[in-house]
Amino acid sequence: MNWNIALILAFIAFLIWRKWSTRRSPELLAAIDARLKRGAALIDVRTPREFAQFHLPSARNLPLHELHQRATELKKEKAGLVLYCNSGARSARALMILKGMGFKEVDDLGSFRNWTRLRFGKEAQA
Repeated sequence: MNWNIALILAFIAFLIWRKWSTRRSPELLAAIDARLKRGAALIDVRTPREFAQFHLPSARNLPLHELHQRATELKKEKAGLVLYCNSGARSARALMILKGMGFKEVDDLGSFRNWTRLRFGKEAQA
């Protein structure tokens, strides 16, 4: 097989994997929605610059790189936490960090694009 064709196919496979790997199941979205309705804090773990450009309604910015230093700010959140970022990679990392620090009531929305599925039941137009 021609290497150019193989690279193109690999790239297409990566794009398909990326689109579907960031999706959340309807059951997880329902659990996240219930947590938010109980008053969970919505935490954006992207950089302050990304947060300033766009963020979900009522979200607070706590960048991933500051998580260890600022985790005490999150301990007062009795209803739990819902994390998100751009692609889902940083929020997944933040989830592991917080769970490792003993936080129990934490969910990972993944990409902010899952918000439209959560709120409106449809895909975000990217």
